[in-house]
Amino acid sequence: MKNKQTRIKYKPRKYNLYKKKRSKGKEALAAIITIAAAIVLCVVGYGIGKPVVDYFQRKDNTSSDSSEPWSPTSEATSDSSSDIPEQTEPVPEQTAPPEPQKPEVKSVYILPESAALNSDSLNSAIAAAKNSGAQSVAVTLKDKTGHFLYKTEIGVVAEADIVSGALTAKQICDIINKSGMTPAARISTTKDHVSGVYAGENFRLSDGTGTWLDAAPANGGKRWLNPFSEKTAAYLGSVAEEISAAGFETIVLCDTMLPEFHPSDYSVYLYALPISNSAARCEALWSVISACKNSAEKNGAKVILEMSADGLNASDRLSTDAEPANDPQKLADTVLLLDFNGSGKSFADAKAFAGQTKAQFSGEFAVRIKGSGFSAGTLDEIKRAFLSEGIVVFTE
Repeated sequence: MKNKQTRIKYKPRKYNLYKKKRSKGKEALAAIITIAAAIVLCVVGYGIGKPVVDYFQRKDNTSSDSSEPWSPTSEATSDSSSDIPEQTEPVPEQTAPPEPQKPEVKSVYILPESAALNSDSLNSAIAAAKNSGAQSVAVTLKDKTGHFLYKTEIGVVAEADIVSGALTAKQICDIINKSGMTPAARISTTKDHVSGVYAGENFRLSDGTGTWLDAAPANGGKRWLNPFSEKTAAYLGSVAEEISAAGFETIVLCDTMLPEFHPSDYSVYLYALPISNSAARCEALWSVISACKNSAEKNGAKVILEMSADGLNASDRLSTDAEPANDPQKLADTVLLLDFNGSGKSFADAKAFAGQTKAQFSGEFAVRIKGSGFSAGTLDEIKRAFLSEGIVVFTE
């Protein structure tokens, strides 16, 4: 007999196999706790989160400000202008305008001796020099008699009656500089008949009875400065120093010579001096020249020794202004101003003279054109001849 099979029916359940079923009371309690937690989180989150957000916002603003500089608006500028100190543009330092460059000196105009006596005569003479085309003017400050044509401050000479000028050496120099010309001075040295009474030393009779004169008093005999005396060299050196300190760039020494002695002077009146010794005579003259050179060079000036070209070429130079040429070594180290007599001369004569002088004299020299009776055209031609040889020309 077959067994009877019985079908069993399963009724489905409404609960999950992996989750316990909660009661309604527990569900209500859970909902209340959840709501309360949410409220707490909102309150605490706002209290803590807002300051954190503000901090990072300020940090971002600071970073952006550092990359772009702040510029005030027109309103801000106008409102705060009273609080900001006024700023002014720096004032540039005032500097004196540079002095105009003076042209190279190729031509020097020798002013009349009266030019230095006052400013009016000096300015008038300078104007004439400019018209001649010269770049420099030479003014005589001590003439061949020994008178000072400017107000010197040298010792007792300053108060003596041998000073006739109204201007100081510096005033004269300043007037020349302001005119755009280069200043030069001329001074007579040993051929000086008046200043030896106050400074330096005159020739004195060897027996000590008085002062030596170059002729009898009745014949207009005059005193001379004695170059054998150290006092004479020191005195003339002080003149050169005063003039160069005033600003003169060049000093021309004129009449640096010994007088023409008489036979009796050698044996009677001046026997104590070595006037018969050619070397001693030359050395005495160079003591004066050297004193002037050394004094002038202290102030950056140079000395030019003026002498006659005829005397330089003469066989006997005694008692001429060319006697210092008897020492050729010292002569070669000195700038010369040779007096060239242009009367009756031509362009060719001047060229020949320049060539001859260069051949016999290795030193530097300039030429002073002297003489009269030739036309302006002839003078220009002679001047042009020397300039073409690179020789500075003095005219008057």
